[in-house]
Amino acid sequence: MHFSRDISLAGNDLTSAISKEINLDFHQAERMKKEEGLSREEETPATKAMRGPLERLIVEIERSFHYFLAQVPGRKIDRIILSGGSARLKGIDNYLNSSLGISVELGNPLANIEIEEAFDRRHLEDLGPRMAVAFGLARRE
Repeated sequence: MHFSRDISLAGNDLTSAISKEINLDFHQAERMKKEEGLSREEETPATKAMRGPLERLIVEIERSFHYFLAQVPGRKIDRIILSGGSARLKGIDNYLNSSLGISVELGNPLANIEIEEAFDRRHLEDLGPRMAVAFGLARRE
């Protein structure tokens, strides 16, 4: 059984938190976010700044878990699949895993799609998490 939910916390929320907390312009904060990523072990200024939005994300994920488990009693949630641009944020999978105690993996909407050699597969796979909805809609019949 699958359950999906769109949670409208985006990378811009994380970048804005860094910008505000550390007093950087948006582009400097974005660069810091991408370079440093997240760490549960090391309290970097970027990680500290992102903690608020990340805690809101964790609360929303836990609410989704409670909703799903109330709908299908006896079922178990065995993993989270991330999509969206921030799914590629360095360390977000480990951060969520240690916060929620559940396996976290990066979604790959191209996993079962044959791609012609004319296309740069690596580039498309890099875009994959950000384009999951578009790829899914394109696959519909």
